[in-house]
Amino acid sequence: QAVSEYANVKNLGNKILNGKETNLDVIVVAANGNERKYTIKIVKIDKNNATPSDILSKAGLNVDGEYVSGIKLSSSRQELITNLKNTYDSTNIKYTLNNGIEINKGNVSTGDKINISINNISKTYRVVIKGDVNGDGMITAIDYSRIKGYFLGKYNLSNEYFNAADVSKDGKITAIDYSRVKGYFLGKYNIEQ
Repeated sequence: QAVSEYANVKNLGNKILNGKETNLDVIVVAANGNERKYTIKIVKIDKNNATPSDILSKAGLNVDGEYVSGIKLSSSRQELITNLKNTYDSTNIKYTLNNGIEINKGNVSTGDKINISINNISKTYRVVIKGDVNGDGMITAIDYSRIKGYFLGKYNLSNEYFNAADVSKDGKITAIDYSRVKGYFLGKYNIEQ
C-alpha cells in the first residue's frame, strides 16, 4: 500500500498476468476518505501477433486511423525506418513520398507514406507533422500563409495537410492554429507533435 499526505493506494503488490489481457483494479483513497476505483488494462503484445499499429505505438508514435503523428520535426526518414524495423524482427517497412516514389533520405514530411508489414498484415499510414502544412518537412512562412488562407476561405486543406494545420488538435483550423505556427516560425511558440 502506497501512502502520501494526499491519498492512499490499495491493491498494489505483485499481480499475475494471465493471457493476452489482464485488468488490474486499483483503489485510491483520498485524504477525505473518498474512494475511487481505477481499472488498468494490461495488454500483452507478442511479436507473433503484433500489428502495424502496434509497431508504431511501440515506437512512441500516435496512430489515428490512417494517420501517424508524434514524429519530431526534422527527423530523418532513414532513422525512422530503422527504428520501426528494429521494433520486431519480422517488420518490413516501405517508405514513400506522397507520389509513391520510394525514399529513405531526407527529413520526414507531412504526406509521406509508411507501409508496415508484419505477421501477414500490411497497412499504409500517412504522416502528419504538426505545422508542416505544405509537406516539405519544415515549418515556414508558407505553412502559416496556407493556414490563414484556409480559414479565410481562399485555400483548401484536406486529409493529412488539414491535420498538420490543426496544431491545436481541436479538429478545426482557426486563427489559433495560424498564430501558433507563425509563433513557431518566429521562435516564440513550441508546437507539440
